[in-house]
Amino acid sequence: MAMLSPEELLRRLRRALELGEDDFIALKVYRETSDPFKVLVATVLSQNTTEANAFTALRSLERLVGLDPDSIHNAPLAEVERAIRPAGLWRQKARAIKRLAEMVVGGLDLESLLELGSEEVRRVLEAVPGIGRKTVDVLLALFKGGVIPVDTHVRRVARRLGLTSSSSYEGVKRDLESFFPSSARLEAHYYLIILGRTICKAKRPLCGECPIGDACLFKASLPSKSVTEKKTE
Repeated sequence: MAMLSPEELLRRLRRALELGEDDFIALKVYRETSDPFKVLVATVLSQNTTEANAFTALRSLERLVGLDPDSIHNAPLAEVERAIRPAGLWRQKARAIKRLAEMVVGGLDLESLLELGSEEVRRVLEAVPGIGRKTVDVLLALFKGGVIPVDTHVRRVARRLGLTSSSSYEGVKRDLESFFPSSARLEAHYYLIILGRTICKAKRPLCGECPIGDACLFKASLPSKSVTEKKTE
């Protein structure tokens, strides 16, 4: 079994999978606003929940409070919590969003911060409770490029394909960024997530439908009768 090149892997995923407009809240907010504060808010809302829940919470926050730093900073914490409740973990997320707004209102220029480099961005933003490595990496991937944020889908798919043997965030990220060229990393991030959501699921993966199954260590390890084939009409 030969490992696919990064180019061939992405070519097959593009042909087999679709990236819908509402599949990734941070990407949609980035495309619509190019505003790093709003992208961070959207990314925080998307933590440990579905994209649908995150979109519902974002629309609720915009309607009830506003999405600009001043409105969020001036709103009572309870009001922000109530607005983003559909996203789950609303207390933790509301505190993070309020702290971000406070920092921006207090003079933090996120666009200028991004120009200082990845490590400075991480130093400043990861000091905020509720803002972790992956959230910052999403911001960097969208605004700077060359970064692969790692979520549960990316980790699972990468390990099953044999692209990494690590289980740590940094280990998986390092191995994937060694495999994919810088210009393809953001696209790879999204396609690996879509593959993990739709086909390479944690339970009962649809290996028979996988467009890169011939290069998958996980599929190769399964008894042939356990592979779920795509039904034909």
